[in-house]
Amino acid sequence: MSLFNYITNLLGLKDNNIIFNDNIESEQIRGITYKVLFAKLTYKANSCPCCNATSNLIIKYGTKTSKIKLLPLNGNPAILNLKKQRFLCKKCNHTFTAKTNIVDQHCYISNIVKQHILSNLTKKISEKDIAFMNYVSHSTVTRCIDNDFKKFLPDLDCLPKQLCFDEFKSTKDIKGAMSFVYCDADTHKIIDIVETATLYA
Repeated sequence: MSLFNYITNLLGLKDNNIIFNDNIESEQIRGITYKVLFAKLTYKANSCPCCNATSNLIIKYGTKTSKIKLLPLNGNPAILNLKKQRFLCKKCNHTFTAKTNIVDQHCYISNIVKQHILSNLTKKISEKDIAFMNYVSHSTVTRCIDNDFKKFLPDLDCLPKQLCFDEFKSTKDIKGAMSFVYCDADTHKIIDIVETATLYA
């Protein structure tokens, strides 16, 4: 296995267009020492996103460096210093930057960090502690919840043939005395938990 493949597998970054070098440095950011990895993102652009010009009218036009936050390495926060290839379209003079699936456009937090934040939300940990563990701000954790909460909503368009349901005492801040839970009678998979059985559908 090559050094580049070893690094990408270690970091969980799967993009064949990213080329790592063997340089690793330390950098102080707001009193925290980060491990900084260096890589370049480059490929041949097939078309212009503005005018759809073909690749023969697109030239490489320098690079743009982005600092992307990664998961901690050996307990140390990590950053990827990624040089993204820029392109120039000769037809419309529009410039654009190479894209990668490891991070969303105009974002500096990698998608693998966002996935880790969402997995932390399944545990009994406060949002503040999740932010501390992932070296992000509390508002970043809140944005991850707001952007991805729909993925975790139960699908109520189709219910199973048989349901099991019960009432139980959950938390002190609920509106009613008891919460209501219902699940699939065959798989025992919980479909939803609501504050009280008296809520309107």
